[in-house]
Amino acid sequence: MRIPTDRFDPEPLGTPGHARRPANRPEFIRRPLDILDAMRAMRAMRGTRGEPGYRTLRELELLAGPGRLPRSTLGAVLSGRRMPSKELLLTFVGLTAGVAPGSHKSLLWAEAWERADRYRKGATA
Repeated sequence: MRIPTDRFDPEPLGTPGHARRPANRPEFIRRPLDILDAMRAMRAMRGTRGEPGYRTLRELELLAGPGRLPRSTLGAVLSGRRMPSKELLLTFVGLTAGVAPGSHKSLLWAEAWERADRYRKGATA
């Protein structure tokens, strides 16, 4: 499913409302586009000290291990052609933001994915 930015983002990039939402905070994620924004931000800037982001999807794929973060799937997600699975999102967040599996922060990201999935399916709350 392609993430239609015109339908899902009433506050496009560069507008004041969009600028108030930190991209990498899971508690602010409500829509699939919010996940896309967060993933793009994490890829561009990783770690707590602001190390440079990953240059290639191949680099991420190799760091994640076999089958955990396929670059073709990740490419489709980062280009907005599809929403990530919850597992892919949690692997990506663990790798790019240092979020440990099963941690409180990881649970917040899982909840963020569930909110975005409900939004995508048209459910409320």
